[in-house]
Amino acid sequence: EIVADPTIAALGAGWSAVDADTGGELGTRLTFAEWMDEKLAGATAEHWGGDRQVIATSGPKAAIAWKLRYDAAPANANVWGQAAAKKIMTTLETKLGKASVKTKDAFICFERAELGPLALGVKNRDLIWVLGPTTTDPNGAWKSAGNCALAKKWVDELAAQK
Repeated sequence: EIVADPTIAALGAGWSAVDADTGGELGTRLTFAEWMDEKLAGATAEHWGGDRQVIATSGPKAAIAWKLRYDAAPANANVWGQAAAKKIMTTLETKLGKASVKTKDAFICFERAELGPLALGVKNRDLIWVLGPTTTDPNGAWKSAGNCALAKKWVDELAAQK
């Protein structure tokens, strides 16, 4: 299924998309395998229906958005995305600790001092990831250039996108 390039308006003025691509089912599985065991990663990537990622920059700042869509099941079009979201949210909390912001099965965000926020939102059968923004100082050290409020605004923008 075709998934549109994630938009970046929520990041504010001065941002531009510098790359957009599709990761595919294999890319999704490999990404999840960074966070969970291989069997769970395979089960979580199963029913991949399409995805699109964008890298955006503004000067030394960078951010990534990834919209992942699961197949529609005949009886319940949201079943695969909702199931995957539960697995991923549990895994993120196991790996990263208590979330900075969490709503019931719809949004989770972790503030990261160096890499900026990592957030996951759920809308029907779509999982929406945003990472950053982050920036580097003149010495090359990474530091956050955003927060969970900005991540939530961006996730909401992407959830509303057709």
